Parts: sequence; C-alpha cells; structure tokens
Amino acid sequence: MNESAESEALAAVDDALRAYPLAPVPATLAPAVRSQIRSLRPGPRPGFRLAWMDYALNLFATGMAGLAAALWQFIPPQVIARARFQILLWQTLPGGEWLLPSLIGGGLLAVAALLIAAAVFARRPLQGPR
Repeated sequence: MNESAESEALAAVDDALRAYPLAPVPATLAPAVRSQIRSLRPGPRPGFRLAWMDYALNLFATGMAGLAAALWQFIPPQVIARARFQILLWQTLPGGEWLLPSLIGGGLLAVAALLIAAAVFARRPLQGPR
C-alpha cells in the first residue's frame, strides 16, 4: 500500500469520525487494517520451556508429600483412635450429620475444579484468521 493511498484512507477515517454517525465506514478500511495487523505479527512462537521456579516448586511439593507420607507412618494408634473419637463427637453436635457429606462434597468440588483447570490449560490456543 503506497503512502498516498494510505493517507487517503486515513483522511477518509478522520472525515468519518468527524461526521459520526452520518458517514459510512470506507470500504478500504477493513483490508487496510488487516494488512497492517498481518505485517505487525511476530514470527513463530517460542517453544515451551520450564524455568528454575517450576523445578523448585515441583521439588518442594514432592518433598512435602514425601514428608507427609513419612510422618503418617509414625502416628501412634492411640492418636488415630482419639481422632476418630473426636470426629464422632463432631457428628453428634446439632448439624453434625452434615460433616461427612460436606467434606466429601468439598473434595469432589476441588477435584472438579482441578480437572476443569487441567482441561483449560491443556487445550491449544485459538488460531486467528489467516
């Protein structure tokens, strides 16, 4: 697109903006805008790379899971029995019959949220018109 045609298109846009909404949009506006957008489009996208923070967070989460599994082995049976008794006491309180269904429902909602997040992040980005 040469400079005179571009300046004519810009002048037509300026005239249309001054006379808004009386003047129609020039027919050459959309192709000119599309060609400028295509010329500004960068090259191919860079590939996916993991940063050091990704490795650090993964190592931390794995260590915490391993620590929790190791500590679970050292819980005495008396503590487990006392925890079960405490849960039974919570269930005898007014409204306590909703404790277990609430915990299960919350867990299911958390799993559903994780699955939705995985599906959203796993899909490919939308490709624009070519």
